[in-house]
Amino acid sequence: IGSYEGLSAVFFLNYFKNCKLTCVETFEGSDEHSKINFEKVEENFNHNLEPYKDRFFLSKGTSNLFFENKNKVNSELFDIIYIDGSHHHDDVLSDAQNSYNHIKQGGIIIFDDFLKRYYKKKDHDPITAILKFIKKNKNDIDVMNVNYQIIIKKNNKL
Repeated sequence: IGSYEGLSAVFFLNYFKNCKLTCVETFEGSDEHSKINFEKVEENFNHNLEPYKDRFFLSKGTSNLFFENKNKVNSELFDIIYIDGSHHHDDVLSDAQNSYNHIKQGGIIIFDDFLKRYYKKKDHDPITAILKFIKKNKNDIDVMNVNYQIIIKKNNKL
């Protein structure tokens, strides 16, 4: 979620030769991207992922729309979800819960920018949403790593 120029997608596709990826990106940015030319960002995305065109799918639009459409079309669950879209609290919390609902048991969710400050009010930043999500789901997840990124694993249920 949040592919920007596709460099994290290239990382996964390059190092995990059997992986197939779904990229979710609006190519519109958010309040933190006011000075960025998103036509150029999309052009760079297309260029960077060209060598992998048979192993990824681009869903151009919001993550909420992606998950809403996914519910209607495909019930397949993901192994890994990398969240680096909008950094506003409400969007991060929505991405977290939608991802949790669409990840396999034992699947991994990686939140980027866990410790980064974006807004004057701390309760608007990703960290607040992520901690709220973890508290809500504490009995069903394991926190595997805490740093600039935080990685959680959805518990296997018997």
